[in-house]
Amino acid sequence: MLALLCSVLAVVALQQLIAALYAQQAQLFLDDWKESRSQGASFVPDTRAWHVADYAASRAVLWPLLPHADDLQRWGQILAWGEGDDQSVQYARWETALTQYRAAMDVRPQWALGWFGLGNMKLRLGQFDSELLHALQQTERYAGTRLYLLQPLAETGLRYWAELDLATRQAIIRAIQRTVDVSPAAARRLEARAVAVGQRHIFCAVIAPAVQQARALCVPQD
Repeated sequence: MLALLCSVLAVVALQQLIAALYAQQAQLFLDDWKESRSQGASFVPDTRAWHVADYAASRAVLWPLLPHADDLQRWGQILAWGEGDDQSVQYARWETALTQYRAAMDVRPQWALGWFGLGNMKLRLGQFDSELLHALQQTERYAGTRLYLLQPLAETGLRYWAELDLATRQAIIRAIQRTVDVSPAAARRLEARAVAVGQRHIFCAVIAPAVQQARALCVPQD
């Protein structure tokens, strides 16, 4: 019995090791693509490289007995980067990516970054529904004061303000206010984004006058 148990544990440990190696490989591709995208907005991964990354990410999810939320989201991210031969192929990949994001949130339901990723994939698919609104609310709920989540969440909320329900608007307002409180520079960037999407009046309405003055925001325009 002891020998059998040791054999099982050895197999599980080997599976975890192989999954970790695949995860590392997939992450290297993602990091490289993100760096390339930061240098040129039109960057698209090489088809062969994407397939290698997709295989590695899928193995990282399928090898362990219990996949990690990070691995599930990573596979979702790589699927989202894929450029299909036609729109139907691309949308099928995005639907699979959405499935991975959902699975990640089942594993780690208090993960703000995961909720934001799920929401972004819903927007990419044009699925504006209660699941999307819930994802945006959960992002704000668990984001804390992390600007890398608060600012893009606030920008997303301002862009789609007309489609939001009351609870989601309140979450976006809190994200705007926390962004302004945490960083003057981020506050100015957010105001510029609000102007770009025609929602400066919303942005200014939710910022207290004293804060506007202190941050040099919402300056009257001639």
